[in-house]
Amino acid sequence: MGEMKQLSFLDLSHNHFSGELPYQLTIGCISLEELRLSNNHFRGNIPKFSNFTKLSQLFVNNNNLNCTLKEVLENLNGEELMAVDISNNSISGSIPSTIAKWSRVWVLLMGNNQLEGEIPIEFSNLVMLFVLDLSQNKLFGSISLLNPSILTFLYLQKNDFSGSIPLGFFESSSLTTLDLRDNNFSGNIPYMIERLSNLRVLLLGGNNFVGHIPIQLCQLPKITIIDLSRNKLKGSIPSCFNNISFGIKENYDSSAQTVAFSTVLLNSPIESAVNASVSLFMPSIDYQNDDINAAVEVRTKNNIYTYKGFILEKMTGLDLSCNMLRGSIPFQIGDMQKVRVLNLSHNYLSGSIPNTFSNLAQIESLDLSYNNLSGEIPFQMVKLNNLAIFNVSFNNLSGVAPSTGQFGTFVENSYLGNPFLCAELLTHTCEASPPSQLNHIEGKETMIDMGAFYWTFISSYIVILMGFTTVLCINASWRMTWFYFIAKIIHTCFPTLPLY
Repeated sequence: MGEMKQLSFLDLSHNHFSGELPYQLTIGCISLEELRLSNNHFRGNIPKFSNFTKLSQLFVNNNNLNCTLKEVLENLNGEELMAVDISNNSISGSIPSTIAKWSRVWVLLMGNNQLEGEIPIEFSNLVMLFVLDLSQNKLFGSISLLNPSILTFLYLQKNDFSGSIPLGFFESSSLTTLDLRDNNFSGNIPYMIERLSNLRVLLLGGNNFVGHIPIQLCQLPKITIIDLSRNKLKGSIPSCFNNISFGIKENYDSSAQTVAFSTVLLNSPIESAVNASVSLFMPSIDYQNDDINAAVEVRTKNNIYTYKGFILEKMTGLDLSCNMLRGSIPFQIGDMQKVRVLNLSHNYLSGSIPNTFSNLAQIESLDLSYNNLSGEIPFQMVKLNNLAIFNVSFNNLSGVAPSTGQFGTFVENSYLGNPFLCAELLTHTCEASPPSQLNHIEGKETMIDMGAFYWTFISSYIVILMGFTTVLCINASWRMTWFYFIAKIIHTCFPTLPLY
């Protein structure tokens, strides 16, 4: 193969090749434009491909390469490179300043390696970046040096980045996916987030964000998945969330700058996947290869699941769990008829479960556990035929849990920690009068007892006052003694007041 001077495309991916990458390819394949060696067992370093002046696409992801990123850069001619995928290897070291020579790269995937250090200032020269994946490394510091001019897919999850989200990110109307999960970002979620008019996926979970949930999130017209879990957000849940269509509208603008959600890339490994509309920007790059996996990792149904393909288009979710949110659940949340995953667990929410939750026709996973919710589980929720996971454990719920429809399939763990809640599947069976009704009756008795107490107190006071007045009227000596006593008290309290 190394002598095939006219060879322009070579795909050896998805095999069981091992050993070092074949250096023989560097001998004569001077016309190579695209090289795919991904999903094998290659190790070592990338051969010296510096003579490949036409190489525009390189895919060596999902191997065992164990060199440094500096060595990779030294062995590649970056003048024509437009797509580079070295993710899911053991490539180590810091990001060198020579990264600037990849100034024409559109897709750069380096996730799930052992990269460390800060993002160098030379990274700002990569002004053509369309897709960037630096996830699951050991990078730290600020991300202000990233150039968001045309960035559409950005994956920085599972690193040690800190600071606030740079305001420059909100000047990019092209950003579609923003994944900053499991870092050390802090500060408030910027109100300028409303400017990201094309944003479909917002993943900020597992950071140190504080303050209130900005109502500007409700103004994102194409959002489908919001993850704000595991932060330090406080205040109440915005009632305007019902304004979010969660991305599912029949008449979205399909202009050249709209990237279909069926190709959203959320997790590493990402094998360079973008919809055909991207070809308007990058006609020389083929992103319709069968290797392409558009995968989304979503925490739902008590686990983490990956969604891709057609299913991914239908996936919608809101996760506000593990924060410090208080107040009642807005009844408007029940108007989010397209949401499939709703997680409000591990907060300080109070009040009752809104009856409007019966309108969540598409809901598959509903987690309200570890809050201070009270009252009964709305019986109308038995209409939720798609509900597979339901958890209201460790609240203060009472009454009889529904047992028909999907509620007949839930196990005892769904209701634990609610001592006044009864159901057939629980260890304590329902009495003739449900606890909620007993509490209601007890409440009435308490109100009657308090009324009797007030009337008794007033009557006793009147009787004592009248008896005392009668005694003073009958006995003159007692009456004079009482008046003398009152006069002495007045003189003690007001010595300047004259006595008559």
